[in-house]
Amino acid sequence: MTSLEKYRDEVKNQIAKGVNFSESVWTVDAAYFADIAKRYGYRRSKTSYFGPGRAFYECLQRVYNQMKKRGEI
Repeated sequence: MTSLEKYRDEVKNQIAKGVNFSESVWTVDAAYFADIAKRYGYRRSKTSYFGPGRAFYECLQRVYNQMKKRGEI
């Protein structure tokens, strides 16, 4: 299962809640996204510069960009 398939619904939910994925990873609430990451069982890579919350936001940001490219959003 790819990230796009796994997190597509979560990206749509976050957009509905008003999250803007064009924002920098530094401006988001890391604790909020860390809680969501736990629900999904997300594990950041060992080489990730960010903590779990920001790494998960970055993952969702990549999924958002893929969805935008495909015209789903």
